Amino acid sequence: MLLNKLIKHRNKWLWGLALSLFCSITLYINWPHGKPYTDGLPSVDKVILFRMRKQCESCPLKPDNDVTRTGKDAEDFAQLWRKLYFNDRPAFCPEIRYGYELKFYRQEQLLVHVRFGESCESLEFLAPKLEKNIGFSSQGYRGTAFIQYVISALS
Repeated sequence: MLLNKLIKHRNKWLWGLALSLFCSITLYINWPHGKPYTDGLPSVDKVILFRMRKQCESCPLKPDNDVTRTGKDAEDFAQLWRKLYFNDRPAFCPEIRYGYELKFYRQEQLLVHVRFGESCESLEFLAPKLEKNIGFSSQGYRGTAFIQYVISALS
């Protein structure tokens, strides 16, 4: 009896399986993981970290402080970046008064230039320019280590 039901409904089951597989492949292809600007970032030899601030409400964000890391220090920071949990759900961020910018270089070539707010889990990519922001998790061990490194480096 059970076998007859399975045979009778196999077409529905196969269509469901095919649809699930198609959706999974589409999601994987469009997911920000493995991209050369997220966890697929190639090795780097220089990173510049900027703290950005607005001097007034109508003023643009401007660099307030910057730090350059080179060699092993740059690659160590890039490892923290690669280990972040990236996702396709960037947080809604109100007007940013304080934030950070990061520039990753390899042999003087700019690979990634990204901006994010102090309390915002959304990355705005300035280079390469992306159509939409990418979300990341600042929670947990990886996110906390990343944020703490940025803040302590610019203190």
